[in-house]
Amino acid sequence: MRVFSPLSLYYALGMLTEGARGQTQGELLAALGEKDTAQVNENCYRLFGSLTSQREGAELALANSIGLSEEVSDYRQNYLDVISGKYYGSVYKVKFGAEHANKAMTQWMSEKTKGLLSPKVCSDKTWNLVVINTLYLQADWKDGAFLETATRKKEPFWLSGTAGVGESMDCDMMHRSLDGHIYVGDGFQRGSLPTKNGEIAFVLPKDGQSVDELLSDPALLEKALSSGEKRGRGGALEPSKFSNSNALQLGSLADFGIQKIFNREEADFTGITKQRLFVSNIEQHICFSVDEYGVKSSAATVIVGPTAAPPSMIVEMNLNRPFLYAAYSEDVLLFLGVYRGPEQ
Repeated sequence: MRVFSPLSLYYALGMLTEGARGQTQGELLAALGEKDTAQVNENCYRLFGSLTSQREGAELALANSIGLSEEVSDYRQNYLDVISGKYYGSVYKVKFGAEHANKAMTQWMSEKTKGLLSPKVCSDKTWNLVVINTLYLQADWKDGAFLETATRKKEPFWLSGTAGVGESMDCDMMHRSLDGHIYVGDGFQRGSLPTKNGEIAFVLPKDGQSVDELLSDPALLEKALSSGEKRGRGGALEPSKFSNSNALQLGSLADFGIQKIFNREEADFTGITKQRLFVSNIEQHICFSVDEYGVKSSAATVIVGPTAAPPSMIVEMNLNRPFLYAAYSEDVLLFLGVYRGPEQ
């Protein structure tokens, strides 16, 4: 994983949960941390209103849609009403398998992400429904742009996780004095830069520790993102300019307790249609970039299905080795990523 959007996945699974029934719905609700679909729907409705914004130097936009097969006529209207009412979702009739339909879905995602993402869709006639969420973030730094003259060119980025040891690659390191604290915890440092609609947090593992150690331990990751001892007031943060992108295939969510949606015999989506449906794949496409002016990022989560197809002290934080980063708005985690270095 390079970068992941918990919020985008939450919205896509929320739309799926509304149409699930029985144990299938139970697994999804447990993973989303709620007791009933009404609360999930209300969370998404509330977040849509509080997060979606556009002002000078900052924009955050969510978009949802579902595509329904032209070959199926018994989609449940109450499900479609919830998608449009609680998720502000667009509902389309789609001729799955047709090239014009594939292009239309790709174009929709491209438009909603301002051209940052244009994932190719290859549907076929077995598809009955597709669920899509997109998330777009553009935010200038709240305290103004980094001085480009202060950016140090071709500085070493230590791939081993230990400064001065092993292989390095050249990258451009920005510099910003902080009017705030740097937090130090067991095995990490964390500093944040405010944007015009939230903040970007940078988590640097201690010298010699791998970012994978933080990622593999949920409790330690939570501490790294939210705790630590304040060290001084003011300091210096030196993040590298970077751009990350990836396409995640989430064909298994067993670690979250979600299994039945992928089982052709056990999946229950009778809240959507009487047709036998199950999920064949979930994928998330993301790009995330940071430079002297701010951050720009997009996510598109596509549930390919359900388908009837086969299954004061100055503290310096020099981010010159692999680190974690997280984008927040209204205390909501939008993106979580790891930067391992140029082209890593």
